[in-house]
Amino acid sequence: DTLFSVGSISKTFVAALAGRLAARGTISLDDPLAKYVPTFHDAASITLRQLLNHTSGVQDIFEIKAFSDAILANRTRAWTTEEVLAMVGSARYAFAPGKGYRYSNTDYVLLGAAIEQATGQPIAALIRSEFLEPLGLTHTFLQTEEEAPGAKAHGYWTPASVPVDQSAGTMLPFTAEATAAGPAGAYVSTATDLAR
Repeated sequence: DTLFSVGSISKTFVAALAGRLAARGTISLDDPLAKYVPTFHDAASITLRQLLNHTSGVQDIFEIKAFSDAILANRTRAWTTEEVLAMVGSARYAFAPGKGYRYSNTDYVLLGAAIEQATGQPIAALIRSEFLEPLGLTHTFLQTEEEAPGAKAHGYWTPASVPVDQSAGTMLPFTAEATAAGPAGAYVSTATDLAR
């Protein structure tokens, strides 16, 4: 019954939603990001498909030192999508869009923003109605948009003799990381729900 951060498994829910929306014709995986998030650097050269499969070349937010330092400096701060994308800005790309592969949490932050723009609905509400409710996943929540009631598992850091609770704020693993990751990593669930 204990909620825990499922981290990047969150991307599975977002990817399934993108696939379903594409099958319905709400979006096309070959749409340019500029159609939905026109202010992002080089958005006209990036497709939703490239965001889905980590071939956009966009730098991972957690690999930008200034951003990682800011998150760790204030673990209880809540970040907005706009603030996260501004920190990424025109950060150096790992490669030109479509010319390589590199895992990037930023891809799914952007994908979430694109889906919300395309549908006019929050990601959490879409995933809840499309997957969580039909599957009976009553203990799975996107912390940035939904209340996550219940006991929560905290993460701890060494030394083992005096473990340090890494939780800060109301979200897991801590508020700053959850809000920075959003659809890329802010879901919490229970073992039973996640196994289902």
